[in-house]
Amino acid sequence: MQACSTRDHFNIFLALLRRDLWVFKKKFRSELIDASIILVVAILICRKFLPLFGMPTEFITDIFIGGYLIIMLMSMGFSFAMNISYALPHGHLIEYQLTLPLPKYWVLSKYILFFIIQTFIVTLPLISVGIIFVNPTTHIGISQWLLFCGTYIFALLFISTFFLSLCFSHDYHWFKENTWPRRLSPMICLTAAFTPWKKLHAIFPIIGKLFLLNPITFICEALRASLFGGNNYLPLSVCLVIISCWIVIFFWKLTRGISKQLDPI
Repeated sequence: MQACSTRDHFNIFLALLRRDLWVFKKKFRSELIDASIILVVAILICRKFLPLFGMPTEFITDIFIGGYLIIMLMSMGFSFAMNISYALPHGHLIEYQLTLPLPKYWVLSKYILFFIIQTFIVTLPLISVGIIFVNPTTHIGISQWLLFCGTYIFALLFISTFFLSLCFSHDYHWFKENTWPRRLSPMICLTAAFTPWKKLHAIFPIIGKLFLLNPITFICEALRASLFGGNNYLPLSVCLVIISCWIVIFFWKLTRGISKQLDPI
């Protein structure tokens, strides 16, 4: 049998991606409603409730970009990976992948790219509206928006590799019952999601240094730095380098996990 060429692999990859996008088109309204509910709650808290408790205005946008945006992305990433984790023990996904003349790296890239496209289309317009509502006085130029979009795609790359590595490395019951308490809750709470890292480090230096072990800290700081600039955040270039290292680690873990799932012998 003649081996498939790179062009054949690419054509199969596009066919799989088009199929997923067709399914996403059918579910787009539901996905948009789910993300909008999270956004409305976040805007209500940041715009109305936090000022009533005396929260300084300059902190509110940082909380929205860091805390609530990360929670929304974590929720969408968990939902995306849950569907894959549920399908794995039933055998349908495994058998389907094994019959495809496509290397595992192409399959992984398809999952990652689909998550990035899906989440970017659903959330970016909502995030833009949210930033305007949360702090109407903030002026953001076109170049800053473009830089933010690029950084946001990079953050989605991290989220997708992280969740896929979890769902392929653990069985469905572990993923369903332990992902939030053992992984996501510490990653969200023990990070600079709700305050800029430099302000946290100035008050609690030891805790600030410990939070640098959490990749979510660099994602939050990168998103803030790309959108607002200035010296209040960690340098964007440093954040992107650290996030890249974590992406490589999780992708390596993902390749080991998918080999275990698809080639158990």
